[in-house]
Amino acid sequence: MINTSTQAQIAIRSLLPSDKERVKHFVALLERFPDDEYVRQQTKKLKGNGLDNLYIMRVTHNLRLIFRYSQDVVEILDVVTHDRLERMHG
Repeated sequence: MINTSTQAQIAIRSLLPSDKERVKHFVALLERFPDDEYVRQQTKKLKGNGLDNLYIMRVTHNLRLIFRYSQDVVEILDVVTHDRLERMHG
C-alpha cells in the first residue's frame, strides 16, 4: 500500500508535467518495494539518528522521492530536488 503525505502531494502538483509523470511512474514502482530487486536498486536507505525506515529514490537527475517503509506500507513523505538536499546536508 502507498500513502502520500500532504507535503509530497503539494510538491508533486508543482512539478512540470513531464516530471510529474516520472514521479507517478516511480511511485507505482514502490508498490513492489522491498520485494523487487530492481526497485531496491533504485533506492538508498538514509542513515542517522531518527531516520529509521527512511529511504530516498532517484527519479530524475535532480528529483528525489523521500519515503518511509513500515509494515508493508510505503509513505511518500516528500519530493525534493537534489540541490535542496545538498543545501540541507551541506
